[in-house]
Amino acid sequence: RADGAGGFYFVNLLGSGVGCFAVTFVLQPIGAERLILLLLAVAAAAAALLAGHHAPKIRNASLLTTLLIAVSLPWAERIIPLEPDRLDQHAVYRSTYRAAGAGEPIREFASWDPVARIEIHSWRGQVAKLPAPIEFKILTQDGGAASLLLGIGQDPDGGANLFHGSLTGLPFAMRPKSDALVIGVGGTGDVQAAHFFEARHVTAVEINAATVRAMTTQFADFVGRSLLRPNVDVVVGDGRSFVRRTKKRFDVVSIPGVDTLTLQSSGSFVFAEEYLYTQQAFRDYLSVLTKDGLLAVLRFQSEPMRLALMAAKALSDLGVENPED
Repeated sequence: RADGAGGFYFVNLLGSGVGCFAVTFVLQPIGAERLILLLLAVAAAAAALLAGHHAPKIRNASLLTTLLIAVSLPWAERIIPLEPDRLDQHAVYRSTYRAAGAGEPIREFASWDPVARIEIHSWRGQVAKLPAPIEFKILTQDGGAASLLLGIGQDPDGGANLFHGSLTGLPFAMRPKSDALVIGVGGTGDVQAAHFFEARHVTAVEINAATVRAMTTQFADFVGRSLLRPNVDVVVGDGRSFVRRTKKRFDVVSIPGVDTLTLQSSGSFVFAEEYLYTQQAFRDYLSVLTKDGLLAVLRFQSEPMRLALMAAKALSDLGVENPED
């Protein structure tokens, strides 16, 4: 009836809102695959309830569908397997190591997060040469945006060559004993570098709670307990939002190749590169630096030139007369 349309519309919107809110709590414990099947079972059960005695065939078919879906829940990952893009980094690593005779990757951690699926893999017998060999693992978000976990806990001196001779350690080498902000923790490589150069304090901001959980529990010892040291504050949240809220000033602000391109498919603007790397964003980052502070942003391919121009414009907006210098 037309006079009841408003009520039905209200219930529809209320259910949609509650569902969007509830999924953030259900996603991590049961996973996206089981969640999809569970929602299908709920929809089938609702169809059976609405059909009632008026449409027994539809009701019986819906009840049977509900039962079949419920029974299949333990095999959800096989029914709906996660299939990352073949060009994503995990797939590239997998094919490379397979070709080298290293076999298939060993999945040591997997967790669904409201932002992305976090996985950590290793290959039996494989080490990173920096140039001294050191154990490593690879963390990926939705199969891409890879980050290394270096086994500093197993070999405290193993990362010395990396931190001294790479872009990972450069900002902290230029500002030793700094008060540092790292946006995008990943496998904690930049936090490890900050510790190596004796940072006074490190604020580590990471948007994926699952990543933080992995680095502070299962893999804490492997990465040298880099996030559990007394001079580290870990913040789970969006880096740019944190920068806008904080009253602190930092000697180093490091954004180590934070790559959320895999997240744009979600349609959420807040996670897109256009949000993290804009002229306004650079103003935000520069505004939390000390007088002699250093902003370090690691990007790839043709992006550094574009970002350098953005940084120059941001400096100009902040009153720097010759930002190109």
